[in-house]
Amino acid sequence: GQALALVDRYFGANPIINIDKVTVDGDVSGDGLVILAGEDISWLYTVTNGGNVALSDISVSDSEGVTVVYESGDVGGDGILGLGETWIYAAIGTAIVGSYSNTGTASGSFTDSTGTKGTDTETNDSNYFGAAPSISLVKDTQGTDTTGTSHTGDGIVIQAGTNVTWIYTLDNDGNVALNFDKFTGLVDDGGPGADFNPVYFSGDVGNDGILGVDETWVFKATGLATPGGYANSATASTTFTDDAGHVATPHDTDTSSYTGVFVEDGRARTQGFWQSVSDAWDNVGGQANSTLAKFNSGELRDLGGDTILDVNPTAGQFLLLGDANGNGVTDTGECTLKIDLVTARNLLASSTTGDARLIMMAQTIAAQLNIDNGVKQPDNLIKEAVQWLTNKGSWAGLGVNIDADNNGVVDTSAGKLLGTAVATSSGAWQTYKDVTQQDATLNFFANGEGLKNALMWFNDGHLVTSLPNGTFVGWDGDGRGGSTTVAAWQFNNPDNFWLTLHQVDTSIVGLTGIA
Repeated sequence: GQALALVDRYFGANPIINIDKVTVDGDVSGDGLVILAGEDISWLYTVTNGGNVALSDISVSDSEGVTVVYESGDVGGDGILGLGETWIYAAIGTAIVGSYSNTGTASGSFTDSTGTKGTDTETNDSNYFGAAPSISLVKDTQGTDTTGTSHTGDGIVIQAGTNVTWIYTLDNDGNVALNFDKFTGLVDDGGPGADFNPVYFSGDVGNDGILGVDETWVFKATGLATPGGYANSATASTTFTDDAGHVATPHDTDTSSYTGVFVEDGRARTQGFWQSVSDAWDNVGGQANSTLAKFNSGELRDLGGDTILDVNPTAGQFLLLGDANGNGVTDTGECTLKIDLVTARNLLASSTTGDARLIMMAQTIAAQLNIDNGVKQPDNLIKEAVQWLTNKGSWAGLGVNIDADNNGVVDTSAGKLLGTAVATSSGAWQTYKDVTQQDATLNFFANGEGLKNALMWFNDGHLVTSLPNGTFVGWDGDGRGGSTTVAAWQFNNPDNFWLTLHQVDTSIVGLTGIA
């Protein structure tokens, strides 16, 4: 017979376990994601059998101590990771700031026919970057005080009417670069109708519009210092989107403040002063005299810095009433009258008469001399005085006109005013007129006496304008003597002096002629 052949066979077991770990943020998963710090995140562990035998004793853990939980994949629920099976595990956590990495470990075992047990272990890392977008804004005020000394900071004291600069320092104090819109990203809320538009100044490395980590950008805005306490706030804001599409809005707000000091132009002098030194301003031909010398040397001035008095040099031997800027000519928008210097000098001494025209003229002449000496007038005051005297503007219909022939020159003869006297009891003096034509929302009224008083209050230092440029008009309760507090200030725009006087009249008795 035939001999039988014996075949010796065995199966070589090769137990292999595979693990793939990824970070999950919302609908996005992977490694190296940029995730907003503080968000809820998870890790997904995918475990597969890469060998040729089923595995048991499956375990999955994480190096950072998070709790890994089985979720799905065990066919039959027998705890055996069969060939072709995929088991899913997960862990949850919260994204931290900065770089983060952890390692997932999977292991499984196989026992052969001899009872020998083999275990395979594999690891896989996953990482992300925790984004903490943040910006920091510091706003400072910069301005000069009454001595011209510059100050920068918050709560500083500066002179009203001078330029004020706001400096905005923007830092990226987070850990990711940010797109920042130089035109809309920084907003300064100065209050209703007073918003500022900060302008980018410096700091953008590469000029790429990217506010890099640790970059510092500077913006600036300018304005005019107003009297009293002032504060406003600026806010910087932008957006940052992580890899999962989640959006953060880093922003910061800072407030800066100052106190504006109203420094009044104290050079206005009364009608009586100008009458007493008439040989100084009535300097026809430039002849020398002792009073003029004293004025020019400063002996007759309250404050330093007055220019040498030279009344309307281009007007010859006339004083140009209504010359709001004191340049000696009639500019667009001005309403003017010429009066010879002899009559002007005489009228300054005649204000105690019952002729309302002479009373108004005396204060008008004094106001014009103050303007010619460099004092900024309450805007439109001198114009309204000439309009009253010539039956124009708000004062039309009163019947007073000291330039009957309309040749632009006051009607005079032998140093006196021509025409018929106007009684202070007449309608021309007592009739109230709307004197706020520049603003239709206001309805303030004054009569001839009120206009005369406004001129007088300017001349005696009650109705004052501010240094350095006459930007504001306000009320000094002490008059010429130096109040430390100016009330009811307004921007020195046309007819705002009436608004000042009406506001003051609600608390101070005696401002007659306004209503």
